[in-house]
Amino acid sequence: PEPLSDLPRGKVGRDYNESVVPATGVRSTRYNITKGKLPPGLSLDRLGRITGIPAQAGKFRFTVQAARQGKANFFQQMTLIVDPGDLVVNVSPPSINVTKAGSTGERVTFTVVQPTVPIAETITSSRGEFHLNGRVLGFYNRPLSINLNQQSPSATESITVPPSVVKNAQGAGQGIIRYRRTFTSRNVGRGTGEAEVNLRSAAAGDLKINRLRLYFEQNNRPIIAVETNSRDLKGAIDIHYNGSGSLKGYWQVDRRIIQRIQKNLFYGKILTLKTPDVPPLPTYSEGAHRLMFIITEPAAAAAAIDFPQAIYHVEAKQAEIVVPLELSSPDNFAELSSQGATFTWSEVRKAQTYQLAFFSPDSDKPIFTAYTQKGSYQLPAKVIELNFSEGQTYQWQVRGFNSEGIVAAQSTKRNFSLVPKTSYVPGQILFMVDDTEAGRALIATIADKHGLEVVEQTVLKSLQKIMVLCTTNEAVMKTADLLRQEPGLYHSQPNIIFSTLNQSDPLRSMQAIDKLLELEALHQRVTGKGVRVAVVDTGVDIKHQDLQDRVIEHRNFIRGSPYRAEIHGTAIAGLIAGSRNEFGIIGIAPDAKLLAYRACSQSSPVAPRGTCDSVSIAKALDQAISSQAQVINLSLGTVEQDLLIAKLIEQGARQQITFVAPVGNEAGQKSISFPASHPQVVGVAGLGQNNNPFPNRSIALQADAVAPAEEVFTTIPENRHNFFKGTSFSAATITGIIALSLEKNNGTPSQEYPQFDENHIWTKQVATYMGL
Repeated sequence: PEPLSDLPRGKVGRDYNESVVPATGVRSTRYNITKGKLPPGLSLDRLGRITGIPAQAGKFRFTVQAARQGKANFFQQMTLIVDPGDLVVNVSPPSINVTKAGSTGERVTFTVVQPTVPIAETITSSRGEFHLNGRVLGFYNRPLSINLNQQSPSATESITVPPSVVKNAQGAGQGIIRYRRTFTSRNVGRGTGEAEVNLRSAAAGDLKINRLRLYFEQNNRPIIAVETNSRDLKGAIDIHYNGSGSLKGYWQVDRRIIQRIQKNLFYGKILTLKTPDVPPLPTYSEGAHRLMFIITEPAAAAAAIDFPQAIYHVEAKQAEIVVPLELSSPDNFAELSSQGATFTWSEVRKAQTYQLAFFSPDSDKPIFTAYTQKGSYQLPAKVIELNFSEGQTYQWQVRGFNSEGIVAAQSTKRNFSLVPKTSYVPGQILFMVDDTEAGRALIATIADKHGLEVVEQTVLKSLQKIMVLCTTNEAVMKTADLLRQEPGLYHSQPNIIFSTLNQSDPLRSMQAIDKLLELEALHQRVTGKGVRVAVVDTGVDIKHQDLQDRVIEHRNFIRGSPYRAEIHGTAIAGLIAGSRNEFGIIGIAPDAKLLAYRACSQSSPVAPRGTCDSVSIAKALDQAISSQAQVINLSLGTVEQDLLIAKLIEQGARQQITFVAPVGNEAGQKSISFPASHPQVVGVAGLGQNNNPFPNRSIALQADAVAPAEEVFTTIPENRHNFFKGTSFSAATITGIIALSLEKNNGTPSQEYPQFDENHIWTKQVATYMGL
């Protein structure tokens, strides 16, 4: 037998690409390892190529079996030596400023830029050092560690410069010293990060704001009453400060910026700023208005100051005739997203400016007021965060002002409440470990170390991992970050809340998807026969006449809540696969097999909205993958990117499963909801009346597919039917169409989904997709 060649040395964090070949160079041999192991990060293919990126230093011995056709197998022990890699650490910011009186709380971040790949190790630095001309002046005696097993590994600390270090530097007549940390590691060499420390005098120290006084010039007080359209109202602010530096800020009235300010300040002064002459303080609308001066730089002031506010009250006169102003949307008692909402009304000819006011139910004083010259206003998420609370009921009203600033039109008040777009289950966190004895033992160790209480453990067969749900009394996001640094844990995150993406709509005229799709003719060719469709949603009514022979499996994945029939899941299931039985409706794929997985619970006895979390959805997806579903409908969403759910989607996609989800329902949303935003999910937008894109044109153009989203008639519990609205039902429509395509194409769906296009009729796009 021909001896195998020696292997060149490798280096941690560097690409390795070498071949195991006989000394004579014959390459027809097939190779595998029968004993020992390669360094972590490397693998041997059948042609004898060893490739990858070594993640551990050391000497590794293994036995290679070489087999050639017609000849006896040959075994040879080999050795591969992996040397420690290079460690390069950058520091940000590269320089910091301190006064000669000493400094506390200066933040610097150490970021590892080499090795460039994650390595399962944590590097440590026992202390920081202050250097001057090669001499150590002092120490910052706190250890710092960086977990290399992540993208862009880094650690941030708030350093304190000891007074003795400042004194020694001053005695040497130096104004610049260096702060340095040296990190050590088993698998990579030593690495040093260094930042420059500039010592400055008190007069040249960083700008610090000591006190603010805000008032009106007319009465030298922070409150005043003025008449409508007053032109001489003037606000002023006295800024007491020390140090030197740039001051940036802006004047705002009712959270609308009217002027930006930038000044270079020097030590030992009081700065007085006044509101601009142009534009003047707005006094064209009656009511209370809040004047503030917001400082954005220096950053320390922006973060620490509770900025004062001055109130001026404007009394407005009404016209002799005030006409009614009609509100359009949202409807009375609507549930709106806390991520933003749009309010619309009918414009009035006499009105040039509109005031939109929001009230608490028990108060006539607005909690927020906005002005616009259009018949609509987008209430930003930031305004909602500062002024409103989720779950509370509020009122809104619109008034129109004529060119003289007098009220000429006024609406009645409407009610609305805010529901969370997304959030986390309070105090809950989840992580994953290997489905092994070692993994199970690690659970108790991690729980004890971080003060967690284990609620439940679930084996996710598709990932070969154990999902562990815990409760914690600490901050959830902070705990999740700490858990990510633990070796042996593959993932940690909050338990994210999802919601079904539907909107209720009153019964109007009968609509039928079968007319749009001409289902009677279509079902003569394909019916989705045998295709397995999983519905991950609220509970499906398995006794409904339109569904009882379609549901082949139903399961409940919600802790402490039994399986029950609920509105949203039943509606989705009926739209996808309602039976051909001369009762009720007919589904798009009436011979498909439904897997009904209850991962969400209905929020109200009479409303279709459902909520769920990462844990219940993960269980349902794992079961759907194990049950060999071909299509999984997820008519739900959140604005968060749930990494656990993403891993399950990617595993299912590797098994040729198609995932379908709605893009969202908010008219003002800028991005697609998760999981529709995942690249391996078919994200579905909606079509409203007159083929208008739903929720908006921008989102529809980003979607993978589009389908009707209004007046969708489908099943609800107890053998009943009703109309629905929302991209949940657009997604279900596409799921049904994919099921037909799977039957027609022998298990391989077409990828050319019907998309939003003003120039092409949707039904023709569906026919093209189906190849009809």
